[in-house]
Amino acid sequence: MGRQVRSLTRRGKNVHVTGEVRWIGPDRYGSERVGIQVAGDDALRFLPARSVAVLDPEPVDEQALRTYTETRRPDWRHALDDLAAPGLVTH
Repeated sequence: MGRQVRSLTRRGKNVHVTGEVRWIGPDRYGSERVGIQVAGDDALRFLPARSVAVLDPEPVDEQALRTYTETRRPDWRHALDDLAAPGLVTH
């Protein structure tokens, strides 16, 4: 919400439009859609969420991501090493 996005569609009235995300929700088929406010338009334009690219993503806090990963998920590399057959090079 509130981020600037650009449409990735190749046909129709929403070709490469940019705007601010004002609504996010499901469509009637269970896919996620976004409603964007385009400058100069009164109504929102609704697009599939997979058909937009975020132009100004939030910065990623790498330390918070590492902490979350360490507390929530085991190290998958060690799990794969445990499952590897004897004598198989895993790296």
